[in-house]
Amino acid sequence: MPRTSILVLAGAAVLALASAVQADEIINLSKCDAITTATVHDFAKEALTKRKYSIASDTPSLLVGELEKHKVEIAIEPQRVVIRWQGPPKKNEYWLRNLKTDLLWALTE
Repeated sequence: MPRTSILVLAGAAVLALASAVQADEIINLSKCDAITTATVHDFAKEALTKRKYSIASDTPSLLVGELEKHKVEIAIEPQRVVIRWQGPPKKNEYWLRNLKTDLLWALTE
């Protein structure tokens, strides 16, 4: 899939899923057949590392990052990625959006 198409898809996904208060950040990959879950896993791990999270758990389908006593999960499925707090939602929702943005940029490059 050309980079422009992926960027347009990513932008549409961000706009479609944006809301004022949202517990989970979701990336829909249903139209991105060329992207493997292994690639998404690598990009998700890079996003966590970039944002200074320590990796608490690392499996092919789930990454858990820790930062300032907060835990974030990135669940990787064949058709989507879900970024959420482990436990109850926290007030720093922009932390989840930052991880989502980093992951989307990595997917478009």
